[in-house]
Amino acid sequence: MALVPAIDRNTATPAISEVELDVVRAELARHQHPRFHRVEAVKDEIVVFEPSHRRYAPVMKFMPAEQAGEYAVHRMTYRGDGGWSWFLAVGPLKTLAKRYLGKIGTEAFFELGLTELARGAKPVSARAKQYSARS
Repeated sequence: MALVPAIDRNTATPAISEVELDVVRAELARHQHPRFHRVEAVKDEIVVFEPSHRRYAPVMKFMPAEQAGEYAVHRMTYRGDGGWSWFLAVGPLKTLAKRYLGKIGTEAFFELGLTELARGAKPVSARAKQYSARS
C-alpha cells in the first residue's frame, strides 16, 4: 500500500487567491444590508458568512468550475436537513457576485433557484451543464 504524502500547510499554494476574495468582498461592500458579513476561503471555495447567534454561519459559496476563471454559485438551504443547494449558475466570479450577493438577507435570497427555474432562466455560462454532471 502506497503512502499518501503529507501536505505542508505552511508551503501549500492556496487554492483561492486574495484577488478572488477581494472581488467578492468588494461586491458585498456595495450593499448596505450585508455589511457585517464575512468572506473567507474555505478549502478551495469562497464562502460568505452571516452573523448568527454569536457566531458566523455560511450562506453562499462560490466553487471553482472546470473552466479556468469560472465558478459555480450555491446558496444555503434551510428546508429538511438543510445544506448547500444545487448550483444556481456557473460563470465568471465577478458576474456571479454581482448577480447574487445583493440578495443575501432579503426575501429574494430564499427564492434563488426557484424563481430562476420557473422563469426558465439559463445559467450564466454554457459550461453549467458540464458542471452539473460533476456535482
